[in-house]
Order: sequence, then structure tokens, then C-alpha cells
Amino acid sequence: MAAWWWFDAAGPAAAPGVAQAIAGAPEAAATAGLPERAEPVYAPTAPLAPQAAQAPVETAVEAAVPTSADAPESAPETSVPGRSLAELERRARSGDAKAARDWVDALERCLDTVFGDSLIVESRFVSHLNANLFVASRAERMQVLGPPSGECRALFPVSDINVAGMQAQSMFQEALRLWAATGDPHGQLVASMVRNRTWPPPADLWRRQQAWATSHLDPGDPQTLIDLTGFAAGSRYPREEAWRLVACDLGYDCSAGGALQTRMCLSNYHCGRGSYEEALLQELPPRQWQVVQRQRRELLERLRRGEVRGVFDVPPPEG
Repeated sequence: MAAWWWFDAAGPAAAPGVAQAIAGAPEAAATAGLPERAEPVYAPTAPLAPQAAQAPVETAVEAAVPTSADAPESAPETSVPGRSLAELERRARSGDAKAARDWVDALERCLDTVFGDSLIVESRFVSHLNANLFVASRAERMQVLGPPSGECRALFPVSDINVAGMQAQSMFQEALRLWAATGDPHGQLVASMVRNRTWPPPADLWRRQQAWATSHLDPGDPQTLIDLTGFAAGSRYPREEAWRLVACDLGYDCSAGGALQTRMCLSNYHCGRGSYEEALLQELPPRQWQVVQRQRRELLERLRRGEVRGVFDVPPPEG
């Protein structure tokens, strides 16, 4: 989902990918639009008060998905195999927290599979390293994503990527609202980070986000550490890499081609061929590697002692 641009004046050519185009993915939302720094920085965000989900007369997917003979015969290729997008949206609107999260993920993947190829632009200068890396990793990402399903194409029927982007923003904001309204602390955290773009964040919001992060963190479920990498700067261990490595230590699949490397390929365009730790060792300068390893050891020891409270207790960043 799991850093997006906002379909603004910069246009598609400025984006690292459609998966980054929508302000909605849990991990990447925290770093959207921020400059690169040695230490991760918490992203500007805003509160989203949970509210009761109100299903419209006609949902977005029900209006878009073809019916009868026009409907695809095979199961739609969403993040939840065998479940149609219309069913996923209905369940999300009914208050199902898992379905609400999957609905956010399905929207992201649909937009990426339908419009991703249109973002490939030729680099005009040798120094355009990011553009070159994007083009090189695109084929690998598309293998992971697979071809767009009929439902995905019907969800974004327009051919203009900028128009589709505006439509996707609206749909994602609504999907995030539904997720937050379920009371899922992870959904509340992500929604608040996407909605508020003020920097530095208000102190009261920062404390609420820390409370949501603490509620979601579960040492027995390494997925929660992956989920919280986008809010690592709200903790005593601000390096996102340290959180991922601890998830690996606690049993998350970080092998070559495993769950984490697949996630990194989709969300960050880092389609490495080795394990996550092997790829990270080649990527980080020695000093940063040492910082990451220190934070990894400290966080892992803390979680093995069961000391979840206090992980997210640092003061809000200063402007």
C-alpha cells in the first residue's frame, strides 16, 4: 500500500508511479512530497474524526462495474482473490475493518494497473537517475501487479490520467474515511496522516496519532511493524529500515521475492533480487547502517520484553 503524488501541476511525468499517485496507502502516506534526508521525517498530516459510514444509494463500484454479458467471466484481480470490488466496497461500507483496508489497497492497485504504463517517460538527461530506475523496475512491478481486471478498468473508465487521478483522490478519501470509521487504529492513523498536510503537526493530533500507533503495534504480529513504518518518526526508533528489519526478526517474510520485497517493489520501486537486509546493506552508507542496526537491536529487545507502551512517546517535531 501499503508515497503518492497528488496529480497537481507537476503532472504524471513527475511521479514515481501511479501507486504513489493516490494519497491513501498506509506506509507511503507518511513520506509523500518530502525531501530525502538521512533520518526519516514524519509527513504533514491532519485529523480525521471517525464518523459513521453512510452508504450512498449507488456505490462507486456498482455504478462502474459492467453487468450481464459485459461482466468479466474470471474473478477480478484485486488484493482479495475471489471477492469482487463491488462486494469489497459493500463490506467496507458495512463497517468491516478488514474489508475497508482491502478496499483502499484495491483502489490503489486498480489505478496502478490501469494507468501505470502511461507514467513511463524517457529520461532527457543522463542525470535523471530516478527516472531511469523507475523505467527499469516498471516491468518487474507489472509482473507483481498482473494485468488489470475488467472491474479495475470499469472503475476508472476515463482515458485521461489526470481526470482519473482526481476521481481516485475522491474515492480514496472516502475509502479512508470508511476505514477510520470502523475504529481500526491503523485506519485512523493513516487517514489522519493523509488528511492533514500542516507542518509541524498540532501537538494534540501528534499525541492522538501516537496513541493509535501504540494500539496497533503488536509484537506477536510482525505485519503491524510493517504497517507502522510510515509513522516511525513518531517513535523512539525513527528509522523505517529498523522497523522493517525487526519485522523480519519476528518472522515476516523478508527473503528474496518474499512479502516485504514484493511490497517494496510495489510501493517504493525498490525491486531488489536479494533479501531485504542484503539489499539494504548495499544501499545504506556505513554510518546509517550502524544507526539502523542500533535502533533495530533496541526496538527488538523492547518488543521481546513486551514493552509496547513508551515506543511512541517522543515530542512532536518542531517547525
